[in-house]
Amino acid sequence: MDEVEGFNDRLLIGSTGISLQETVETVHSFGGIAIAAHIDRESFSVLGQLGFIPPDIRFDALEISRRTGLKEVRERYPDLRDYTFIESSDAHFITDIGKVFTKIFMEEPSLSEE
Repeated sequence: MDEVEGFNDRLLIGSTGISLQETVETVHSFGGIAIAAHIDRESFSVLGQLGFIPPDIRFDALEISRRTGLKEVRERYPDLRDYTFIESSDAHFITDIGKVFTKIFMEEPSLSEE
């Protein structure tokens, strides 16, 4: 209904004290998958902050936004060719949800499927 659902009183503009390595390891320890968000954006992405994907960080996939596209990302970042990419809308508005998505074919809906 395009109404405010709530407020967060905490300041959310600062960075965390948790390292990237520790974050990815924690995600994996809970059985999750670690996906680096919108690597094709200059702000708020691993590439935007570090300039590279650390080789010792085991991301399960790299996400690209709808603005770039898989073909352009593969040309722009040939050194990332061994990663799995997903594409998503990175929606910040309701009307943008689902404009781009990645289909995943699985035998069952579980994270443990390899």
